[in-house]
Amino acid sequence: MSRIAVACLAFTIVATAPPAFAQELHQAWWKYLQGEWSYENSESSGTVAYRYAAKKNAVVARFEDKDGTVSIELLGRDAASKTVTATGFGSDSGSWRIEFTELTADAGEGSMRTVSGNGSSVEAQFEIKQTGPNGFEWTSNRKDGGGDTVKRWGKFKRKG
Repeated sequence: MSRIAVACLAFTIVATAPPAFAQELHQAWWKYLQGEWSYENSESSGTVAYRYAAKKNAVVARFEDKDGTVSIELLGRDAASKTVTATGFGSDSGSWRIEFTELTADAGEGSMRTVSGNGSSVEAQFEIKQTGPNGFEWTSNRKDGGGDTVKRWGKFKRKG
């Protein structure tokens, strides 16, 4: 086969291939998160294990804080809204939901709503970014009752 024919064949394959962007970004995150991590954040520290679920279309995380609180988080992609969501529930009756409206191969941003065990809720902007192959961090910013910005943070490091 001539070089021109090979070049035309290669162009045809690339030009007619389905776009992978939407599916691969969240799945790249799912792959990145797999395994055991230690974390510290503005309120606590502990460990978390991320595992595939639903034939690799979702991820389940199990958090154990140093204070004994255990939490479960489910991460998945909503095809209709084209968002990635993380919803979690803790043994302290707290819960959270993060909706990522922007996602790249190594960062994401969106909104977060947390609800404490007594039922009070807070809404915040949420950002996450990978700091390398074995770490990531997040920040959230919200306004308190006086209008001041309250910043929370978290840092994760892969174990082993």
